[in-house]
Amino acid sequence: MAYASGGISNIYSHVYAPFGSAAATKIGGEWTAGYDCLFKDFIGLGVLYNGYLSTDDMSLPTGSGKPTDVDMSFFVHTLAPQFVMDFARGSSRWAFTIRAGAGVSIMVDKAKSNGKLIARERRLGFAVTTMVGAEYRITRNISVTASLANYMSYMGRSERNNSNDYPNEGIARVSLDLGVKYRF
Repeated sequence: MAYASGGISNIYSHVYAPFGSAAATKIGGEWTAGYDCLFKDFIGLGVLYNGYLSTDDMSLPTGSGKPTDVDMSFFVHTLAPQFVMDFARGSSRWAFTIRAGAGVSIMVDKAKSNGKLIARERRLGFAVTTMVGAEYRITRNISVTASLANYMSYMGRSERNNSNDYPNEGIARVSLDLGVKYRF
């Protein structure tokens, strides 16, 4: 099975992001793509890619007294192998899926001014993913899907973090997606 979806995601943990107003907004867009292969009737393995983006604009004071506009963006990319349980009943149009896995996350925090990159931090971390989903088959091979997912990314402590308010620097978020699935 191959699937793709998109939706909205909300960060429910504290987030330390050095250039950080985009991460502080906590709500952003997200997208997911993956491939699952079932080995038994309903148990299998898969791989999942998930991306999250939050943006914000802000004005910073300068020495000249005229504020500078800064575009902030906060990305989290996750790639994880998955354990999959897919409950599809023979002729029924409905199926339900549970996925859980562990992999890697990459956080990218950027700040741009006048189209030029002025600051960026990239960090690699460990990710844990869990997801439940439902699908409705439109044809024998094509389904529409809805899923609820939880992504936890553990980034470790940044060298720039001088605050004890963010000792673990993890990013935990919940997502709601709509998408399509193709069953081979």
